[in-house]
Amino acid sequence: EPVPFSTFVMLRYMEAAGERLGCFGAWSFQCTPDRERTTEFLFSLAGCRIESSDVLAWTQYGLFRCEMFRRGARFEESGPFGEPGHGLEDVDFAFQMNALGYENHYFSGMWYLHRNLSSSVGILREQGVNPTAAYYARRDYLVHKWERNPAAGNALGWLRRARPPWPGE
Repeated sequence: EPVPFSTFVMLRYMEAAGERLGCFGAWSFQCTPDRERTTEFLFSLAGCRIESSDVLAWTQYGLFRCEMFRRGARFEESGPFGEPGHGLEDVDFAFQMNALGYENHYFSGMWYLHRNLSSSVGILREQGVNPTAAYYARRDYLVHKWERNPAAGNALGWLRRARPPWPGE
């Protein structure tokens, strides 16, 4: 659920940052299921830390430059990404952004409402799909897809060591 006025702030940042910024989003580790803990509103990025990432596109709470899609960036639907699963689509998209010459920024300092983080993991289990096996199939697919592409850069080492973000795996 968007924090009031945050999307306007994000759009202003993207406009000011120039055409090379392909994605701008909120840091995904500052979400909460408790509305009382969320940021009441965000009128500016003053006091927010802004960073860049070559590993994640901020698909959970982000804005994307339309031109990237016109230039061919797409969410992966091949291999294990064409099957039920959870995770790593944001990594592949970040690598695509890198390959197209776009930057990816995120900001921290704002807490937003996200009621059920990784809710699809439980749904997959209920449907008889092993989400952990699907995650590793996606990871291995992306390593193979990007291992010879410089757009993955140093992030490929992180991807090779990636583990599912849900507990107990």
